[in-house]
Amino acid sequence: MVPFWRSPDDINITEDIYEEIARIYGYDKIDAQPLLSPIENAAYTPYVAMTRKLEELLVERFGFVQTETYPWISEKVVRELG
Repeated sequence: MVPFWRSPDDINITEDIYEEIARIYGYDKIDAQPLLSPIENAAYTPYVAMTRKLEELLVERFGFVQTETYPWISEKVVRELG
């Protein structure tokens, strides 16, 4: 069940259901597994540039809050970023 403060439209695809189950069960209770396919860097396209600019505008000009998460990298790397 989607929490009352979120829209029922928040669950549109199978992966959304998986995410809700994992959130309720507890991410910390799920064992980490290696990825089964290689990860390639995404190209820095005009679309990516526009998205980043829009994010900056919403945060700096309109007071939005942006949360960055790094689920696919080690805690050591996250500490080095900060």
